Amino acid sequence: MATALPIGSRAQAPDGTLLRPRTLLQIATAIVVLVALVNVTTPRALGVLIALAALTPWIVASPVRGLHVLLVGAIVVEIFPLGFPDSLTDRIPLFENLSNSLGVKGISATPAELLMGLVLVLGIAKSGPAIRAGLVKGRLFWPYLLFLGAVLMGEMHGLLAGGDLNKSLWELRPQVYGFIAFVIASLLIRSRQDIERIAVIAVVAILFKAVIGDFRYFIVLGHNLGTHETVLGHEDSFFLALVPMAALATLIWTGWTRTFKLLAVASVVALGALLANERRAGIAALAAGIAVILVLAIRFNPEQRRRVLIFTVIAVAACVVFLIVFWNVQNGLIGQLVRPVRSQFDPSYRDYLSDIYRQAENTNLKLSFDTNRLIGMGFGMPFLTVLTQADISSIYPLWNYIPHNTLLWIGVRMGLVGCVTFWGLFGTGLLQVCRSLNVQRNRFILALVAVIGAAIMCELFVAYADLQLESYRNMIFIGAALGLLNVVPRLFPEPAEETRRVV
Repeated sequence: MATALPIGSRAQAPDGTLLRPRTLLQIATAIVVLVALVNVTTPRALGVLIALAALTPWIVASPVRGLHVLLVGAIVVEIFPLGFPDSLTDRIPLFENLSNSLGVKGISATPAELLMGLVLVLGIAKSGPAIRAGLVKGRLFWPYLLFLGAVLMGEMHGLLAGGDLNKSLWELRPQVYGFIAFVIASLLIRSRQDIERIAVIAVVAILFKAVIGDFRYFIVLGHNLGTHETVLGHEDSFFLALVPMAALATLIWTGWTRTFKLLAVASVVALGALLANERRAGIAALAAGIAVILVLAIRFNPEQRRRVLIFTVIAVAACVVFLIVFWNVQNGLIGQLVRPVRSQFDPSYRDYLSDIYRQAENTNLKLSFDTNRLIGMGFGMPFLTVLTQADISSIYPLWNYIPHNTLLWIGVRMGLVGCVTFWGLFGTGLLQVCRSLNVQRNRFILALVAVIGAAIMCELFVAYADLQLESYRNMIFIGAALGLLNVVPRLFPEPAEETRRVV
């Protein structure tokens, strides 16, 4: 690609040293060993607790390592078991209450919450006044705090109205997790080296899941999902989409470096797993994320603007030709590329049933929003089901609490107050992305910030279509990403007004 469209060059950026093969191997080995040790322990929850106990002294010595472990857990470990013969990560009860996973009544905390609590306490205790002040002064702190306030208001309102406490906790936890991850990242990311390590660890963790997905699809299942809907968790499509976006951003902002080459190879592995996972929302999110990176590059990278424009035109034309040629292919990996577009005009039976369900669900959500537009119904209250929806309670008990369209869920639970604070938070995040791209000089940071902007847009896509604003995993990752974005101006001071780039 860079030969035909030379976006970046060796002369424009030093050869990347971010992704060293030895470092990647060490991180991957650590992940494999931890997953294996937990899986051979009975019960597995005990293995998780032993692993956390063993890691605690290591984390206490350098609390940012706790953020690393938390991110790996969010990326690698599914929330629910998937039931495959080769299941590994989805059998780790990281997000399951210890009262269930250990069989000990009265312990409602999860191992993930114990980890977050430890790292949060260490982060606050080991941060000086300047760092804590930097958290509060960051441009994203108050928008996030206001949204958290709306969330807590929704929880109290729902419980006072007679909502189910257990159901409300399923709704509440992801949003609280996101804020905690944001605070942890804002307190513990203190240097470019910290940012680089987090980026490398995230890529390796995603690649680890991609290898599991590819192996499961091509070897275990023999290219046939059978009765399974996916090969990985729904959330994994979001994470897998980040790798090709990172490769594109790296090429545009840092050039043809070793980092880009390694990311390009990783992208092939990730794309295979993404397509095998058969989530329309994930593939659409990838397209949206790539579009965001290209738009940001055209707007904020004047050196590469012409080349990116040419590449964009060629890429769009190639996509149109691809859709025309393979329009009637409905199976295999190629069929998954066509499916998100074709399903809008000529859906398969599976997609038709899914669309009908979601249309009825969206109508019910809008009617539920009308019951209290200002502050919503509150958490723990089932939304109205005026239009009949298919009975999926046997596979999804929270079907009338947490809908597929979690953007509408915001209004149903927290009303206009929630909508304003939510869009204020995500809008401020996107504005901070644009500001950083306009004033920063560090090419690595520019590429990373562009990926964060694309990730925010991807999260909105999967939140709209696939429940993922209410996923523990997504919200931990997005919270940490916003925390990283929050500290960029502090770690890389913005130049004076007169020295900024004019683009």
